[in-house]
Amino acid sequence: MGMSSWASCAVLLYLVLFLIPSCPILFLVTALPGNYLTADASTSWTNSLSAPNSVKFDDGSIARIILLSNFSNDSFTGACGCGFICNQTCNSHLCAIFSLFYDDDDINILKSTGPKVVWSANQKNPVSINATLQLTSEKRFGVKRC
Repeated sequence: MGMSSWASCAVLLYLVLFLIPSCPILFLVTALPGNYLTADASTSWTNSLSAPNSVKFDDGSIARIILLSNFSNDSFTGACGCGFICNQTCNSHLCAIFSLFYDDDDINILKSTGPKVVWSANQKNPVSINATLQLTSEKRFGVKRC
């Protein structure tokens, strides 16, 4: 990954972990086209099989995207996002910040290269399907098991 891609991931991580919980006028959002950021306190996202914005990769892993921020340079186009990630068996899921890459057309996510996890909230304690990521009224995040 190039320097600008790591910088994009670092900015997203900063927003998710530090700025959003402490700023009453900024909120996180469900994944929407165009990188819109709107959500109310007490918003939640469920890791369901029918979740919108899910991407299945060639190796069988799945990313259920909550927020995605695109970046590009002269050699490639990618994205840094957050959401639920599962490996090939999908019997356990991580709530993670990850990077993705795009096809040569810079439109479709490259499915031959799976997501690269940058940070995980629950690496030693993965959750199952139907777990929920919740933004509380106190503007804190929590992962609830189903």
